Amino acid sequence: MKLLSLRTRSSLQAPVLKQRTYAMVLAGHLRDEQTVVIAPGRTLGAVETAWYLRVGGNTSDISIVELQALPFWVEERDTTLRLSVSGPVTAAVLPSGRSTVLRALKNLIPDLVPVASVLHSGLGDASGLIETVALTLGGPALGDGLVDLPPGAEPLSERRVFRTLLGDRHTRIVSALAAERRAVAARWGVRNLPGTDEWLDHFAGTLSGEGVRPLPAHEQADHLIRCATMGSLVPLKSAAEVAGIPVPATTAMIELAHQNIGGDLLNAGRRLDTMGFAGAKLDEVRRQLDELTVAG
Repeated sequence: MKLLSLRTRSSLQAPVLKQRTYAMVLAGHLRDEQTVVIAPGRTLGAVETAWYLRVGGNTSDISIVELQALPFWVEERDTTLRLSVSGPVTAAVLPSGRSTVLRALKNLIPDLVPVASVLHSGLGDASGLIETVALTLGGPALGDGLVDLPPGAEPLSERRVFRTLLGDRHTRIVSALAAERRAVAARWGVRNLPGTDEWLDHFAGTLSGEGVRPLPAHEQADHLIRCATMGSLVPLKSAAEVAGIPVPATTAMIELAHQNIGGDLLNAGRRLDTMGFAGAKLDEVRRQLDELTVAG
């Protein structure tokens, strides 16, 4: 993972925990009219970055772009990183309304899809509900997504891709998590989110052809579970608490991920109450997010 710094643009391409560290480091260096790009931003990535920049003492007029996901899949083979196109990338900017920033970024990322706000980008992020289910749950009882083969036939090793981790029962769990995310999003005024099948194709990749997502190595899988939980499931639960909506499936997956890889993922994750919104009402938070700047 790396930090790229340019004269007018900086990119935080790193896990959730490192994004916080990099934001604190950048706080002393960013100036007016510069842009920070968070990739992958998952859910509330730009909001958290704005908070840590302010904590670090920065009060500049900065634009923060949240890329919901990376524009490519990463596969580690020995000492080589292989990149493949992942598909369209949803993006939003803080403060809301700075569309010129997103248009400029589209010159670098042609598949960029701008949305109205970081709420639309973040609540439309399905990385948590797909990656945690795929990488945490397995075994004969759940099955997988491989095509049934004739007796005695063996699957080709190259056919083992990320999508094959998800069988029918996995999809049932993903659908329950997706329903909770849509319910919370609707309460926050975000509707017309993608369907579950579209989310699966986008975040789990396809079984073959263009859009295939490679299987992660063991260490990378743990990293994905940690980031997907802290950066997608926990902020969804936090938004649900503000909205007064129960999310039992999401809560259960957070606990399961915690038991799987360790660490206090719930308290370490992105939560509105640790980003300056403790005790705030939903409408108040929505208004503040629309107007949010690093300068506060």
